[in-house]
Amino acid sequence: MTREAVRLSTAQVDRLGERLRASDTITEVDLLLLQKYRLEHGAALREVQEAITVALGGVAQTSRIKTIQTLHDKLRRQPTKLSRMQDIAGVRIVKDMDRIEQDAIVRDLREAFPAAKIQDRRGMPSFGYRAVHVIVRRGRCSVEIQVRTRAQDLWAQIVERLGDVWGREIRYGGDPEDPDRVLGGRTRRELWALVQGWSDVIASIEDAIAEHNFAVAAGNDPSVRQFDPEDLRQRMHTGLGDLARFVDQVEGL
Repeated sequence: MTREAVRLSTAQVDRLGERLRASDTITEVDLLLLQKYRLEHGAALREVQEAITVALGGVAQTSRIKTIQTLHDKLRRQPTKLSRMQDIAGVRIVKDMDRIEQDAIVRDLREAFPAAKIQDRRGMPSFGYRAVHVIVRRGRCSVEIQVRTRAQDLWAQIVERLGDVWGREIRYGGDPEDPDRVLGGRTRRELWALVQGWSDVIASIEDAIAEHNFAVAAGNDPSVRQFDPEDLRQRMHTGLGDLARFVDQVEGL
């Protein structure tokens, strides 16, 4: 067996993580070791994606392995051991659906992966981020399956865009860089508050639509609800789309 084929032990992985956490640069040797560990997660990711296809049929999915820089940044930001990091490999399932269907997809994934860990971030969001995560173990590797409604995904994409410009700390409760800078008639701080407020708006609308659809499925009269759920959904998506375009088009964001 060649030296390159030898798998890192868990202790070696964690020592690698500590070295990366302690330095703002990566040595050539540690870069090669981290690449090897990422490739190990690639094999686990392919296996999980195949199982998702069997469990969910034609539901679209995308995947990614965290980049070297993203891994390094996370290690520098959080005390998590590298061997216990749950989202090195990830799958994302996004669908124009209500919460009832979102729950159904999660149930199907739980049946496909009985030992999976479920993290429901809808009722208790992470700094506005809402989704359901299904954490699957394959050997010693974890694969994080993110199940998002279209609105949840649009919101997360807006935050990613802002994080690229204002600093990724906004995703973890931090303030935007240069928060009093004015753009489009608002300061960065005011715009960030608007984006965060949209997370609560999405949750309220999706709750109302789910209640309406559940009543219809149960054979109850939902006429007490004075709204068309499809029209409400489209208005929500339109508002998020307008916000995304504003973020993309404002000069000097």
